[in-house]
Order: sequence, then C-alpha cells, then structure tokens
Amino acid sequence: MGRGTAFEVTTDMNHCNIGLVKWFDNKAVTLGSNYVTSGDVDKVERWDKKKKAYVEIERPEIEYQTKLSDRHLNYLQDLNSLKFKCNDSQDMDQQFILDVIDLISDDDSVVETSLPKITKKMNLNRINYIQSDRQDIIFPGYNIEVFTELVNYFSSKQKNDKLQCQHSIFCTMGNVLNVFNPHTWMTESLMEHYFSLLAKSCSDQLILSLEPVFFKDLIKGGFDKATKSMRAPITNVFAYDKLITPIFLEGNHWTFTVPDDEQELDWTLNFGESPLQNNTYDCGVFTCTNARHVLLGKPLYFTQDDAPLLRHRITDSQDMDQQFILDVIDLISDDDSVVETSLPKITKKMNLNRINYIQSDRQDIIFPGYNIEVFTELVNYFSSKQKNDKLQCQHSIFCTMGNVLNVFNPHTWMTESLMEHYFSLLAKSCSDQLILSLAPVFFKDLLRGGFDKATKSMRATIKNVFAYDKLITPTYLEGNHWTFTVVNIKNRSITLYDSVKTSYYEDQINLLVEFLIEAYKKYEKPDNEQPLQWTLNFGNCPLQNNTYDCGVFTCTNARHVLLGKPLYYSQEDTPLLRHRITYEILHNVLLPTPDTL
Repeated sequence: MGRGTAFEVTTDMNHCNIGLVKWFDNKAVTLGSNYVTSGDVDKVERWDKKKKAYVEIERPEIEYQTKLSDRHLNYLQDLNSLKFKCNDSQDMDQQFILDVIDLISDDDSVVETSLPKITKKMNLNRINYIQSDRQDIIFPGYNIEVFTELVNYFSSKQKNDKLQCQHSIFCTMGNVLNVFNPHTWMTESLMEHYFSLLAKSCSDQLILSLEPVFFKDLIKGGFDKATKSMRAPITNVFAYDKLITPIFLEGNHWTFTVPDDEQELDWTLNFGESPLQNNTYDCGVFTCTNARHVLLGKPLYFTQDDAPLLRHRITDSQDMDQQFILDVIDLISDDDSVVETSLPKITKKMNLNRINYIQSDRQDIIFPGYNIEVFTELVNYFSSKQKNDKLQCQHSIFCTMGNVLNVFNPHTWMTESLMEHYFSLLAKSCSDQLILSLAPVFFKDLLRGGFDKATKSMRATIKNVFAYDKLITPTYLEGNHWTFTVVNIKNRSITLYDSVKTSYYEDQINLLVEFLIEAYKKYEKPDNEQPLQWTLNFGNCPLQNNTYDCGVFTCTNARHVLLGKPLYYSQEDTPLLRHRITYEILHNVLLPTPDTL
C-alpha cells in the first residue's frame, strides 16, 4: 500500500449516513464525516525523503474539506482534530466515538464563540460554549465568563485529581469531566456526589441519599451490610422525610427513585412522568435533573435539547473545595433571610463571594451587635488570610483559617479542630465553674489505648477529672455526626444533646462510663470497691432538618446549657449562628446569650 492509498467504509441509513476513510500519507490518518468521504480525489504534493524531492499523491476530498469547509460543520472548532494515528490505539476508542457522534449531530445550540484558544488537555477543545434562548431557566447566570472559568479550571487539573469534598472522596476530575464532555456517561461516584449535594441543599426536608452501591451491598450482604455501608449519621431510614437514590439498571442506564411517605407499610409503586431522552448517553443528565426538580417541587420542563446546557450546569456544581456547590444552592434557594446588600465587591478568595449578609428580625438575641459593619469586618479579615494560616490561639494551635471558614461558609461541616477550639473557649468563658473540655480525639484514644492513653492525651494541667465541676465534649458519632455530651461530676449524671435523635451513642457512653469508674479508683481511692452509679439523660434540644448543621447545633447547645439559658433557637437561625460562632472564634470571646426571647 503506497502513499496516497485510501480505504472507505460507509453506512446506508436514512438521514444518518456516515463514512470513515483511512488515508495513507506519511502516516495513516483516519477521518469520519456525514458530509463527504473520498469524493472528488485531487492531487497534493508531499516531500519524499528517499527521492529527496516532492511527489504527487492522491488525496480524498474529506481531507482537504477539513481545511476548506465552513458549511454544516461550522460549529466544530477544527476538523483536523478528527485525525487519528493508527498506532495511537489507546486514545482511539473513546475519542473516535465522540467525534463520529459530533459529526452526525444537528444541535444548533452549540456555537462558535470568541473564546481564547482552548487547550487540548483532557480533550477540552471538544467542548463548546452553549448558546440557548432557554439558558435563564436551565442554567441561571450562565454566560461566556462562566464557561471560560470552567474550562480554565479543568486546564489547571489532572484527570486523577480528587474532588475535595467530604461526602464524595472517591470522585475525580476525570469523573466530573464526563459530565462536561458531551456524549459520555456519568460514573457511579459522580452520581453519588451530585445526589449527596441535592440532599444537603433541600434544607426544608431531611433527605437520605443512598449510594449506587447500596443495591449491590443489599444483594450481596443483605440488610446488615447495606445499612452499615450507609454514609449517614442516622441509619434508621424511617427517621427521614425521603430517601433518594440513582439506580444503575442492568449496569448501563441511570434512573431516579424516591419512595413516597405512606402512613401504612403497604408501599405503592408509581412511575413518574418525565422528559424522554433520545440517545444512549444522557441518562445520567436526565436522572440528576429529574431528581433536582422533583425534590424542589418544580415541574419537569426541560427537554433533550437542554441536555448540553444541563451538562454545563451540573459540572458547575462539582467543583473542588465546594467552590461551585454554593452557586447551585444559591440558584435553587428560596431563603428570604439571605439578602443582597450594598456591600463593596467581595473577593472570590476562599469563596467569600458565596457568603451573604444575614438579615433577621431575631439578630438581637441570636447574634447581639450583628450588623453590616460586623459582617464586612469578617469578610475583610478572611480576605487578608490564606486557608492554611494558623489560628493564633494557645488552646487550638492546629486550627486553620480554612477550618474557621467551614463555619462562616453555609452548608459545610465543622472540623474536629474547629470543634475543639470552640469547646475550649466555652470552658474558659464559664468562670463560675471549673470545666474540662475533652477533645474529640478523646474517644479514639480511649478506644485504642485505654485509660492511660486517654488521660495522657488530655490538654489539661489537672488530669483528675473528679477535680472539675463538669466535663464537656463534642462527640463525633459514627464519624459523621456531632453531638454534645456533658458530665456533671457532683450529680453523677451524663447528658447527651443530639439534634437528630440518633441511637448510635452506646459505644461512646459505655466507654465514658468505664473511664469515669477507672478515674474514680485511681484519683479518689475509695475505701469500698462499690463503683459509682451514673445516670444517663437525653436533653431536649432543637432539631436540625438537614445533614450539615450538626456542628452549629452542637456548639449552640453547649453554650446555652453551660450558661443555663433556654434553648430557644431553631433551624432558621443557623445561618446567623454560623456568623456568630465565626466572630467568637476569631475574637476569642463569647458574646452575651440573652435569657429569653
């Protein structure tokens, strides 16, 4: 086969004919088109190394049309990108499929723009800005700047970079790129990530998102294995308003399931009416969008034509460090307590532009002294810092600005170091009592190393716990839910305050009782061997209705209980409480807590 030889394969389908041409230049080149194949062959000059001269070889029409044609395929950035080297077999499979699909697409919503030249890294040059007259309802706020920001972000990452999000530690940038890139399927980890985001964002309902692996665990290990694998503080599904799950039917098609609440245990199976896809690869996009609309009580008004723009919207919600997650929440939020203000333009540094001033008619009791100046002071302080800057405080040398920002930023979890910091501040501020704050790691040390290791790890000058009036600790149940535990030494009582009324506390409480018995023997040296009797109480406290505010509830419960104040706050106060806790931590001071409403 000499240079200039070409082979052609074409389909014979109504309105969907495509042809593939393999042409031998100095190397083999494979091209595909639904417009032209070999066509009118012309002659082209090529340099021959052996003859050391130019020679004429035949060239199929598809080759030179890639440089000349601006007709039906004018929205593609450059048809030369459809060339494949035959020895590049690792890239050819997926990329060739994508290009053939692009060639037979009739989607007028994909248009050329004046974007700067886009890098070929991670095949970003295959992704186009979407122009649609429905973008205000399909992706509010979408414009060329948002698209460019997404492209530039991917350009700075590698496919194997992990998505830094607590509820989806296995999701990579390559998974997210499967959404952004048209004509690709969405992975299990990506679906898990997005459904977790949906569950968090519906703050008026308590929703449990079951991972795609749930059904595999249920089949292989039954009820116990499926329950154990749930990433949730409450595994009693009847404690939730709704369960949601993306289901991978037959391992190749995504669907969305949400069991309705029924008074009886006779479950009714319904098939919801939803828009239909007309291809084999957008099921994940439809599943995510169906879930978002159903959970928010919105009509399913999207169509197949909206799928390219929906991919950009979903991609925008998957960004690192939860940067774009707040965008999606803002777009679907109806919270009137978050209002626009006349603040100066806030920097995007550390995502501060995602945080709003809170307007509330209860701010005098929830955050005394809070106003626009206080909010601006907080924002400006974070603007002058880096996430890894340490919080300069003797009792919490491991706390960083990034940890504190987890309080200030809505819809995020509070870290162990942050909880330790705030509880230490509480203990210091109650000057009328001698209080020992046990760090969250206390129970880990107690479990792994027993009494001696737990005692040694205490950050206290007095190790004898019976020298204190109270012991307090933020308890991390099951590694994903904060509760507040207080031990009254004199009354020999242990009280647990839990904002979701979970039942997974036995292990920690039993460990704590064993520790107290051992400490009593060591430090008090009683004459008799009769162990002390401890009473376990469950304190009444406000309940949260989401999966991310447990840290805020735990800190607020602890403050009110230690100061002897009634627990009069509610879920609606948590945005303002986040600002209050942030202020108290940065200023290392506890603000006044009113006696009553």
